[in-house]
Amino acid sequence: MSSDWWDDFFNNLATDLAPLISLFGESPTKQFLSESTSVIDIFIFAMAPLGIITTIVSAIRVGGSASLRAFIGRAQEGGGNIEAELCSSTSRDVCEMYNNGGIARVFGRPKILEIVHDPDADNKDFYGTDEKEASAGIHTFQQYIRSGRGKEEWEESLGQNAPDLPEGEEETDPESRRSSTNPKQQGFAPHPNLSLNVGIKKRSPLVFFVAAISGFLIQSGVLIFAGLSVFTFRKKFERDDKPVDVYAFPFTFFGTILLCFGTGMCGHIVERSTKERIFQRRSEVSRIDKLWIQLGNLVKRRPPHVEKKVSKGRFFWIQPGNQVIGDQVFDPFAYSEAPQSVISEYVTSWKPLGEEGRRLQRKMVSWFGSLVHSPYSELYSNLSA
Repeated sequence: MSSDWWDDFFNNLATDLAPLISLFGESPTKQFLSESTSVIDIFIFAMAPLGIITTIVSAIRVGGSASLRAFIGRAQEGGGNIEAELCSSTSRDVCEMYNNGGIARVFGRPKILEIVHDPDADNKDFYGTDEKEASAGIHTFQQYIRSGRGKEEWEESLGQNAPDLPEGEEETDPESRRSSTNPKQQGFAPHPNLSLNVGIKKRSPLVFFVAAISGFLIQSGVLIFAGLSVFTFRKKFERDDKPVDVYAFPFTFFGTILLCFGTGMCGHIVERSTKERIFQRRSEVSRIDKLWIQLGNLVKRRPPHVEKKVSKGRFFWIQPGNQVIGDQVFDPFAYSEAPQSVISEYVTSWKPLGEEGRRLQRKMVSWFGSLVHSPYSELYSNLSA
């Protein structure tokens, strides 16, 4: 009786699991890819390859040539659509705005201000000179980290280092760097990355390590179970009084490995299409936190725990109201970090220009990823035969 129930479930597998696959299909896959900024994020994504077709299509959209995009019906798609949907960056075409308690990625050039207030500003900051205007302790983050006080409070853990300025001197023309078309000179996103700094709650690296190890153990357990059912306990897993064919295990083994590797590489293509700079607030941490810092450097993650701040710089985001961006009208909004939960990690992500030099490599990897799904499909057809 139980055997008949199992056969009915397996024969109707696609129908029974369709709601679950749809739930964890296209939209969650795109959201996860757009928020992935490290190697461990891609590894976790590869260990749970649910949105397989979406992942392959996303990799082709981001890194494929015109012919590949035409193959999936995206030949006339603009770069702004791809960036807004799949990337974590902001650019001259894509921005992030507060919208009804959430963060929306839209097209356009918004009016949104991101500043850092330094309550310990010197008296000279309130009086302008011929060379420098008065700041009154209010800076952009790009200006703040290039000043002497900002260097004491923040350190860069990932990305390109900005050129140093003499002690006490600030950048007089930050817009020249921001408007530069050279990513090495730009060094910062043209618009604030709200989703990476405010929308996503920072977690300890332990959470990501546990998720990665759990996914790896589950996938390994599936392969071990497949091997035991074929070679060790063949009589206990018979179908129609016949043992499972030996060739089923190689299909399962290599199909699973290729599936995880292919989806991971496709996710890597999407993640590498943007550049990030990650800054950490300097703090006095315990030995355990220092250990997680060392481990986190390997996967571009740092623990968000802060015990003692070096400075009191505080972030503010101000969005004027009645802005028409695209077809939407955005209301006014203001947000600041709470004193009891300060921002310990700041991320800026932008879309670099001149990526044509790496298109051939991405094209090859995209084609490889498109072949991953076929062994897995053949496995299902062989087992259900």
